[in-house]
Amino acid sequence: MEVDGINIALENKICQLNVFVDKGEEEQEFLKYMSSSKSVRWTSWFTDIIAKDGGKDVGIKKLAAYYGIDIKETMAFGDGGNDMDMLKSVALGVAMGNARDDVKKVADYITDTVDNDGIEKALKYFKII
Repeated sequence: MEVDGINIALENKICQLNVFVDKGEEEQEFLKYMSSSKSVRWTSWFTDIIAKDGGKDVGIKKLAAYYGIDIKETMAFGDGGNDMDMLKSVALGVAMGNARDDVKKVADYITDTVDNDGIEKALKYFKII
């Protein structure tokens, strides 16, 4: 069965858009039409447009609450600007070695790159595995 992306988008609630706009005037102009949304930029080239009350940080908190996990026992990994709120919201935010400098600044720990087993290395460093 072939997936018809246009009809899926038109017939369902949209949770996220990936938009190729600059960080300045283009982004602000776009957001004028998306009053219930916010921009969470991955890179200087594009951004995620998500619900104002959403984000990876919100998802982690809700998931932890659902499973009865204290937020003090959480860890997250990230490498893009759209990961920064998440890294700041958990007990241990880990930036990948290939992360942007601003992402590394908000992290508690910096591991190796994604392609060089950074997640595994961090999990071993913290004696999780």
